Amino acid sequence: EICPEGLMLVQDIRDRVRLTDGAALIVDYGEGACVKRNTVRGFRDHDEVHPLSSPGRVDITANVDFGQLRQAVQDRNRPGGGDDGVGVVALGPVTQQSFLCGLGIVERVVGLVEESGTTDEQAELLVKGFERLVGSTDEGGMGELYKVMAIVKEGNDAAAPPGF
Repeated sequence: EICPEGLMLVQDIRDRVRLTDGAALIVDYGEGACVKRNTVRGFRDHDEVHPLSSPGRVDITANVDFGQLRQAVQDRNRPGGGDDGVGVVALGPVTQQSFLCGLGIVERVVGLVEESGTTDEQAELLVKGFERLVGSTDEGGMGELYKVMAIVKEGNDAAAPPGF
């Protein structure tokens, strides 16, 4: 699905990154490239239901098209696109699993589990949370479903944030 408001928002973010020393991370569930299928769906009480099954009681959502967002960031960087000489690039999207592992989530969870004050119950909760964040979709995890995209200035040695 194409979301014009989302494209305008990412272009506004791109312009702010261009003018500052900032960067942006966009995290959501979605596709890495343009997908020609309907991703609109409804959720009620954490279960997927038909989007129109209970109007007003169903959360309606659609996957983010990260390919479109990435293209919106790059558009102004083309010759004749109004670029002021300062390039901005979109990195990714990468899976949440790849991003969090690149940030050191495995080492952090292991460290917390191995701390002397961590109870067995706390360790189990940490491992379950870890599996939910980085596990595959067919195992009930979000690690492959969610994607992460960064918007950063081009040419900066530190431009690629950890996880990319």
